[in-house]
Amino acid sequence: METVIESRRVKVYQLNKDSEWIDKGTGICSCLRNGTMDDALIVVQSEEDSSSVLLESHVLRDTDYQKQQDTLIVWTEPNGTDLALSFQEAEGCTEICTFVSEIKSHMLSEKARGKRKASSPLPEREPRSMAIMLPDPTLANLPEIERVVKRATRSIYEREKLASYVTQEYVAKLLPLLETCEDLEQVQDLYRLCNIMKGFIMLQDNDIIRYMLRDDVILDVVGCLEYDPDFPKHKANHREFLTKNSRFKQISNQEIRAKIHETFRLQYLKDAVFARMMDDPTNSVLTSLIFINHVEICKHFTQDEKVLDELFQILERNEESLERKRDAVLFTSQLCIIAKNIHLSHRKDLHKALVRHGALRVFDFSLSNIDTTIKAAGGDILANILETDANLVRTYNVVQHECGQKTLTETIINCLLKDDDCFTKGQYAEAIRMLLDLNATPFDISVTTAESSQARKDNEEFISFFYKHLIKNLVNPIMEFPEIADEEIPWLSFDKATLAFHICELLSFLVKQHTYRSKYFLLSSEISLKVVEFLRCREGTVKLAALRFIRACIGTKDEMLYSHFINKGKDIFGYVVRALLDTNGKDNLINSACLEFFEFIRKENIKFLVNHIWEKYGDKISTIDYVDCFKQFKLRYEQNNEVIQHIQAVSGPSQSTPRRSGNDGWETDYMDIDEENYFNTSDDEEDNVVPE
Repeated sequence: METVIESRRVKVYQLNKDSEWIDKGTGICSCLRNGTMDDALIVVQSEEDSSSVLLESHVLRDTDYQKQQDTLIVWTEPNGTDLALSFQEAEGCTEICTFVSEIKSHMLSEKARGKRKASSPLPEREPRSMAIMLPDPTLANLPEIERVVKRATRSIYEREKLASYVTQEYVAKLLPLLETCEDLEQVQDLYRLCNIMKGFIMLQDNDIIRYMLRDDVILDVVGCLEYDPDFPKHKANHREFLTKNSRFKQISNQEIRAKIHETFRLQYLKDAVFARMMDDPTNSVLTSLIFINHVEICKHFTQDEKVLDELFQILERNEESLERKRDAVLFTSQLCIIAKNIHLSHRKDLHKALVRHGALRVFDFSLSNIDTTIKAAGGDILANILETDANLVRTYNVVQHECGQKTLTETIINCLLKDDDCFTKGQYAEAIRMLLDLNATPFDISVTTAESSQARKDNEEFISFFYKHLIKNLVNPIMEFPEIADEEIPWLSFDKATLAFHICELLSFLVKQHTYRSKYFLLSSEISLKVVEFLRCREGTVKLAALRFIRACIGTKDEMLYSHFINKGKDIFGYVVRALLDTNGKDNLINSACLEFFEFIRKENIKFLVNHIWEKYGDKISTIDYVDCFKQFKLRYEQNNEVIQHIQAVSGPSQSTPRRSGNDGWETDYMDIDEENYFNTSDDEEDNVVPE
């Protein structure tokens, strides 16, 4: 094959099962064809690695390649995969479209010529390329129009020919028939109008679809679609919904305002009107148009500093009405929601612009608001910013602390402790977890070394501030929980149980993520002794959360923690044994979690705990015979002690030396020098030892 077009820089996108466009990478696009033009390829090689091919697609006669905007080509592969090429320059997009059109035209003409030669001795005529003709849009012609449109939508080739005939003027002449048919109660004609309008949308022509979404056209279009012949007993109310429920807050830029209106209507068409009647290619076209509009809307607000300044100053001014402040929060929430579907780099730019102009100030108004809608919107904004770049919020907290202000994290913790709504509690707990997860921020190649260094410094200051000033407030509800008597089984209210669950989950996360700081906090407080008491309560979710915390602590393999667990007047392991026995062998999550707890200690051979648990609770756990776990546990205990007794018999009194820390925790337990010597002794030397 010869290369016809080369060196056009593009991004490759693929539509996933959730109708989201996934960026497959940036590369260089080239087009190849053979001498007879009956085979052609579109190839995209990775910009970073020329040996890596991002896309290799044959140009097919029956594939519909659509040019959208000036820089986008969208099509569907024979296997159903939706692909898109986004060009850096409009010139490259036009050049590729022209190439594809030439190849397809040649293929179609060859196919038509071959059919004529094979089936008819008549003289050869020009290839069939004339557009399909539609009769004038009148009531009398509706049956014929419906027949032509239905036939055309069954074939890509016929659909292209019909699309070349259907114009905005034709649609404009057809729409007034809706009112006439409704006045005359011509139900069959209304069904025909619905089928015709569906067919026009399924032509997948961007110009026709955008025309139908105009302010002066959309109501008549959805009015036609209310009369679906597939559901004759159920008339939809699309016009009523769009008239009464589409409340827009107007912005000054007319172009972006039109984009917002168009996007809302596209989303309504896709999710409501066409939800039960649309084919995959049409769904892809609507999704592509929504995606393109989302990108343009987000880019506009990223660059429009005046609008962002005005937006967040509303929240600063005391004289502003609550309704205006409410609108500012809801607008910011909607902007963050649509940004979730665009590329990460564009989303980061938007969030940085929002934060730079004061977006984080919305939380002082929203998170503690009595209006649940505003509270949920504030939670959505916070979650979206944290998911994209949590460093922005951590740095904001550091600046607040340095200025002597109440930090955003303090506000979130107070909301978690005081809010009565289960859903918002979950939002706040997840926000705290994301703030404390320093490993979750994705690598950004655009960040300079100085910015990266400053981010690390701010993160360190934030974590230090959290452990010095905030963690005690976070766990205070558990510390104030009244002590439980031996035979008492506490019953927690739903609100207290939810709060205890979230705090225990956060503590488990801290133990796994923050090594020396979380260890110091656990050793300097009695939080672990209070958490373990939740193993006595009735609520299974709280029991499991408490057990996960203890299990996370055991997973650190730190002997100082183990000693802390048994030397404070309460033996934490006794609570776990009791929780296991209380299940009475029932096959449930608590039983399985307890068994895994002891199995981990046995498999890892944490000798300090193996000895302690068996010597103190062996008589109780040895009665559990529905699993082999404790038979193996006893065997491990006996093996460990046989080794120690043998070493003592051979070498006499032993000395101890610290064991080096392992890779998976804070391991600081001790191993006898004699024990090390025993395992280092060769078999020949051992054979010469005479047992006493």
